[in-house]
Amino acid sequence: VPPDVDACPVDIDKTAAPASVALGDAVAVTLTVHGACPRRPLPQQIMLVVDTSWSMNDGYEQASQPPGALERARQIVLPLLAALDPAVVDVGLVTFGDGAALQTVLSDDLADIRGRLIRAQADGDTRMGAGVALAHGELNGPRRDPAARRTILVVSDGVFNDDPAPAVAAARADGIDVQGLIVTTPEFTRAVRMALQALLGDGKLHLDPSAERAKAIIDAVGAWRDEPGLFESLIVRDVVPANMRYVVGSAVPAAAWDASTRTLTWTLGPQPAGLPVTLRYAVVPLEVGVWPTNVEAD
Repeated sequence: VPPDVDACPVDIDKTAAPASVALGDAVAVTLTVHGACPRRPLPQQIMLVVDTSWSMNDGYEQASQPPGALERARQIVLPLLAALDPAVVDVGLVTFGDGAALQTVLSDDLADIRGRLIRAQADGDTRMGAGVALAHGELNGPRRDPAARRTILVVSDGVFNDDPAPAVAAARADGIDVQGLIVTTPEFTRAVRMALQALLGDGKLHLDPSAERAKAIIDAVGAWRDEPGLFESLIVRDVVPANMRYVVGSAVPAAAWDASTRTLTWTLGPQPAGLPVTLRYAVVPLEVGVWPTNVEAD
C-alpha cells in the first residue's frame, strides 16, 4: 500500500530470460516494482527581487521581439508562485530601478504579490545591489522564521549598473541562498553572462527559461524533503499459466505458492522510495510454442 496512491505512481515490469529454451529447460522470470513519491515542501521564506528598470520595459530596443523582458519574467514567475504552497512558504516582493522598494513584506498572501507583479511598470536605472540588500533585511527582520530556508530570487535582464557583489556576499554570509532568473535583452553580452556567473555561482543562474520550465526553477529554488517510504506494505501476486510448471522453492524472496490457483504471492514489509523491489522465480514450459510466462500480475 503506497502512502498516497495518487501521489506515488508505481510501475511493474516483467522480463523472462532466456528468450527461448529447449522444452524442459527452466526460464528465469523477474518482476520489478518501482515508483517514486513527490518531495514534500519544507518551510521556506522567499524574497522576489524584481528588476523594474527601463531596460525591462516592454518594447525596449526596436530590434527585439515582443514580449519584452518584464512580460517574459511575469510568464515565468506567476506560474512559479501558483505552484508554491502558502501553508509552508512565505513570499515577499522587492522591486528595484533607480533604488529599491519593499512592495510586500513576507507573508502567505501570494495573490497580492501576483497582482503587484501584473501591475508593475519598468522605469529608471538598474541598482540590483540595493534590491538584494533590502530583501536581505526583510529576511533577517521580525518576520524571519528560524525553521525556514531563506532564499532571494533576483528576476532581471542581468544588466546592472552598480556592484551587487557586496550585497550578495552579505546575504550568503547570513545563510541566505541567492539565485538569479534572467530574461535577456539585446544588452546581455557574453561579458554580462560571465559577470553574473561569477556573482551567483554554478547552478544558481537560470537563463531565459520557458514558462513550461517553471517547475525546474521551483525545484532549484525550493526547499524539499524526500518521501522516505514508497510502500508501507507490499503484496504482489503472479498467476502462472497452466502450460508452465512453477519450480517450487525458486522464488526470491520467498513467496507462497498456491497450486490450486497457480498463484505466487509475495508479502513484504515497508519499502524505501527510489529503490526497485525485485522478485524472481523460475518456470519450466510444458508445451512447444511462444507463451507468456504469466496470466496476470498485481
